[in-house]
Amino acid sequence: MRVPNKLKVEIEKGKALDLTKILSPATRKVGGVVDACHKFAAATTVPIGKEEELIKYMDEIISA
Repeated sequence: MRVPNKLKVEIEKGKALDLTKILSPATRKVGGVVDACHKFAAATTVPIGKEEELIKYMDEIISA
């Protein structure tokens, strides 16, 4: 996944969380594996059927 340019600017300003803060912990919660996670781009693998749960955890992290 990659963040859109508008979000990249917000991350650079410190006004939004980057993918290392969102995707990594959410992926681990669903039993997945994170690969090459950077601030603006990342790859992750989650078990089949856990996609919606991953999104739920990402939303929770962003909303906290």
